[in-house]
Amino acid sequence: MGAISIKQLLEAGVHFGHQTRRWNPKMKPFIFGKRNGVHIIDLQKTLQLFKEAVDFLTQLAAQGKTVLFVGTKSQAQETVEEEARRCGMYWVNNRWLGGLLTNFPTIQTSIKRYRELESMRENGHYEKLSKKEVARLERERKKLEKNLLGIKDIERCPDALFVVDSRQETIAIREAAKLKIPIVAIVDTNSDPDLIDYLIPGNDDALRAIKLFAGTMADAILAGKAVYSTRLEAEMKEAQEKADKIAKEAAQRQAAKEAKEAAQHAAQHAAEGKEAVETGAVPAEEQVGEEKRSEAAEIATAGATAVAVPVAALPVEESTGVKPAPAQEMKEEEKKEEKKEVPKRKTLAKKAKSETEKSKSIQAAKEKKTKKKSEKSASKTRKTASAKSKSTKSPAKSKTRKETTSKDSSASSGSSS
Repeated sequence: MGAISIKQLLEAGVHFGHQTRRWNPKMKPFIFGKRNGVHIIDLQKTLQLFKEAVDFLTQLAAQGKTVLFVGTKSQAQETVEEEARRCGMYWVNNRWLGGLLTNFPTIQTSIKRYRELESMRENGHYEKLSKKEVARLERERKKLEKNLLGIKDIERCPDALFVVDSRQETIAIREAAKLKIPIVAIVDTNSDPDLIDYLIPGNDDALRAIKLFAGTMADAILAGKAVYSTRLEAEMKEAQEKADKIAKEAAQRQAAKEAKEAAQHAAQHAAEGKEAVETGAVPAEEQVGEEKRSEAAEIATAGATAVAVPVAALPVEESTGVKPAPAQEMKEEEKKEEKKEVPKRKTLAKKAKSETEKSKSIQAAKEKKTKKKSEKSASKTRKTASAKSKSTKSPAKSKTRKETTSKDSSASSGSSS
């Protein structure tokens, strides 16, 4: 974006205002004088305020925000659309729809309908309809396109407005002021500058002046967007590097953790193997020693019975009939026997344990049976004892009854005599 000079403003006719009888007194600070009944605008102030507006839009675009170009007058329509397209912003150049900002959800429904009609036209849906229906839909689509073409991709309210003629676009300015949206506008001598945030005193009717202002604003927005894109790329790169670093550190931590766990497992397995060898070797040695001692005792007894000579006096070959093996071979055989005896001993221990458990359960069952039998016999003895006691009591009662009856009969006979 090149620097704007007063010479460029003069060549574009920015300094020409309206007739003196149509002026707005609020624009007096920006008027240089009069010539042939026309006010002349002070270009020094115009240049200063123009630079401020350009800086504002550059900073706004550098933050990734959006600007809406507004210019519905005939001489501004083409320029507004061209420059807005060039800088990738939205525009309104036909008619400002009332409530476009203050009633944005309703405008969004119209935009959605326009998109539907566009997709129907592009994907060949019109071929399935009658000519009358197609004509009706096309009329609706063209009407919506006329008013919504520049804002068909808008998702939310714009962050700023650039207005070509502040007097003609009063509705747009009031809506933006109500929503506190910053306004950048070209203000002529017949306009009210009160609602404008960044005003640019100048001619808003000359085509060259409109092109100069709109083109410079588009250049400022493009410069800001370039800054935004570079910053965004740098942030994305930094975030990617940070994510890669975090992932690398996490992978290193995971690898170290896995190595540590593997070392712990290996040490645990080694300790378990060592304990198993130690616990299994001692009994095996004892068992082998006992077997050897028993074999030696058997050989000694056999030799004593067969020959009257003492066993100790005979050589080893004569007493046992077996040649003694070398020491190294004996050790290897002992180790082999120990290895063979370990699983046998474990199985024997398991069998002994199961047998003891079975014997315990059988013993407990027997005890329960004996207890039940003793309880039954005790109950039977109690019943028989009670029955005997009842039988002994009944004859005594009968005797007493007989005695009483005999006494009564004797008494009655005496009285009769």
